[in-house]
Amino acid sequence: MSKSTGLSRFKTFLEYKSKNVGLETKLINEAFTSKINCLTGLIEFNSELKNRSFEFNGLLIDRDVNSAINILINSGKCLTQDQKIGLLLNKISEIKVY
Repeated sequence: MSKSTGLSRFKTFLEYKSKNVGLETKLINEAFTSKINCLTGLIEFNSELKNRSFEFNGLLIDRDVNSAINILINSGKCLTQDQKIGLLLNKISEIKVY
C-alpha cells in the first residue's frame, strides 16, 4: 500500500467515525504553519527541525504549539491575542474552544 493510499484510507475512516458520533471533520493544509507567526499572521520563522522555538517580543514560542494554533485558526476558530498568548504560555486549561 502506498503512502498516499494509506493516508486516503485514514481520512475516510476518520470522517466515517467522526460522522457516527456527530462530529464535523475538516481537513486543514498544514503548509507553512510552522513558519507563520500565530500572533501576526506573517511568515517570520525558520521551520528547520533544529529550530524548536523562536523569540518574538520577549515571548519564547514553541514551534509545534505555534503550528497547532495556526491549524486551529485555519479551521475557522477565532482566537483573541490573549487566547493565543495563553496557549503559547501553555495555559491550555484556561482556554475553551468549541
